[in-house]
Amino acid sequence: MTRPVPFFVLGHPRSGTTALARLLNGVDAIACLHYEGNLLYRLCQTLQRVAVLDEPVEDLLADFEVTARHNLIHRARQAGEGSIIFSEDGITGLVWAFQNALQSLRDPVAIYARVSQEFFGLFREVTNRKIVGDKVPDFMFVPDRITAPHPECRVIVITRDPRAVVHSALRFGRQTLHLFAVDNAFALALMCCLRHQVLQAFLRSFPHQHVLKVAQEELRRAPEVIGERARRFFGLRRDRQNGESVFSGRISQRPTWRTAMAPEDRAAVEAVCAVFGATGLSGIKKLARSWQEKAAGVLPLRDCDTVDIPALVRYALPLFPTTKDKRTLGLALAQFADLAHKRSHFSRAGEFFAQAAVFLSQDPIFWYKYASLCYDMKLLAEARRCMARFDACCPKTPYYNFLRAKKAYLMAMTERIGGSTARARACLNAALALKPDFLLPKALLAVLA
Repeated sequence: MTRPVPFFVLGHPRSGTTALARLLNGVDAIACLHYEGNLLYRLCQTLQRVAVLDEPVEDLLADFEVTARHNLIHRARQAGEGSIIFSEDGITGLVWAFQNALQSLRDPVAIYARVSQEFFGLFREVTNRKIVGDKVPDFMFVPDRITAPHPECRVIVITRDPRAVVHSALRFGRQTLHLFAVDNAFALALMCCLRHQVLQAFLRSFPHQHVLKVAQEELRRAPEVIGERARRFFGLRRDRQNGESVFSGRISQRPTWRTAMAPEDRAAVEAVCAVFGATGLSGIKKLARSWQEKAAGVLPLRDCDTVDIPALVRYALPLFPTTKDKRTLGLALAQFADLAHKRSHFSRAGEFFAQAAVFLSQDPIFWYKYASLCYDMKLLAEARRCMARFDACCPKTPYYNFLRAKKAYLMAMTERIGGSTARARACLNAALALKPDFLLPKALLAVLA
């Protein structure tokens, strides 16, 4: 069997990556995960942790196996018609490849390269298609890392008006708790701009002939046109069945930002994107001055040195005078922290989190993310402190149960590498009490049995 041609779909959350992946599956030669497989992204992020190769191998394997089996088999079955479902034997092969790489290599980058190549090879076998792709919105944080082991890979970038992205994310966040969907248009717009900056830097160094750019608005309006462009991009022959194009796709029609977005939210997004230089905005007659000043106030934080962060936060603070404004500033700082964390700029992330803590002292999602950074850096005492702050402010309601279970699992891993198996086991049982179907605690309990 010939080697597969892998590709990655890059796009903001709520930009149409799922619809695009479904569209790409409409041609026989292409297969793309249209749900978040998360395996490669999670593996990439895991291997960026400080001293990760000193962690117990069985813990790393358990995490990888649960992620693979849940997302590539169980979650795929729930994803509906056209789902690509891996086999149990395939998952076993992936786990074996990871185990072998952990035992034979001491370079996390080389480990990721070997496992990701194994993944795409298996993907090719499962689907019997020569062009296979993965999509996770958070790939936009690390496009250089996920593509590095695959010099022959292709990239499809889907763009959408930032106002539409933020409006959709705000609606999504009101429906379900999700770690990316903060309830603040200014902060969401800032994250769009930061992702855009990373993406543009990546594309400048990536072969332009290996990049296809797609607009979500065109995907909605003319999916067959996008399908034909994709076919030509991959060098495939026209594929017709009974005289009809195999390409089709549909994005659900919901209230749009033009008709349903709060004017205050729209003004915030337009100001941030204008100040930070993001593209995709049109029809702006006049920027809201107050939001423009706020965006300009935080702009210096984008490229500053870590030592300058406290002074620049003090500089921006007068532009955020009210309690609501200060929370907005805190959430903006958390976006800088989140990007730095995902990019493994740990000291920078820590400084942004420390500054944001002043304004987000009662935000459990913030404390969970801060604790995750401290765990990744092996600052175990700081991780425990952040989790104690989480416990003090997280509502004990069903809405937050999964987040509380995730925090309990994070505490278990902290206790595990800190040397206390008994406390780790207690935390795992606490996680399962909150969410009985949470697979990661079950897997680690089996390791500790």
